[in-house]
Amino acid sequence: MFLTTEIIKIHPSKKINISDLVIPQGIVLTDEGFNQPSEISCLIGSEHFFDIFGTKQIRVSNSNFRLIDSKFGYVVTGSYIDEPCYFKHCFLSKGWNNLDKTLRSFWETENISEEQPIISDELSYCEKHFEKTHFRKPCGRYSVSLPFKENIRENVNLGDSRSIASKRLDQL
Repeated sequence: MFLTTEIIKIHPSKKINISDLVIPQGIVLTDEGFNQPSEISCLIGSEHFFDIFGTKQIRVSNSNFRLIDSKFGYVVTGSYIDEPCYFKHCFLSKGWNNLDKTLRSFWETENISEEQPIISDELSYCEKHFEKTHFRKPCGRYSVSLPFKENIRENVNLGDSRSIASKRLDQL
């Protein structure tokens, strides 16, 4: 058995507006506050998934949500896009017997070398540029401006690409 003290800080990361969500009469939700940020209280292993969840699904109209019948009541599942940013989560489950092998392979691949990296002038410029221009958006994503070489005339690198770019844009 694998024990962890924390699955994820809170989920969803912020309150989901469900004012337009129409849940059919007589449906009892497992978590009435599924749209409120809160700690995850339970993680169900894949070996128990099909014992807990049934096959009955109800698509909630005007949304990407579905209600799935379970032994605990209906569970709300689906995607919610929070403009202008959204998060996607990916979960992978592997058998316990392969976990040790997988972790060893990961750490061997990700092993940090003791050698000092070769830092060119361009790499040094990019690192300084990143430190000066990066910031974190309210949604949690990072933003950084594109690094451009300084003191280089526009025509030297790009040539006469404006007319070609304009024509391609018009073709779109």
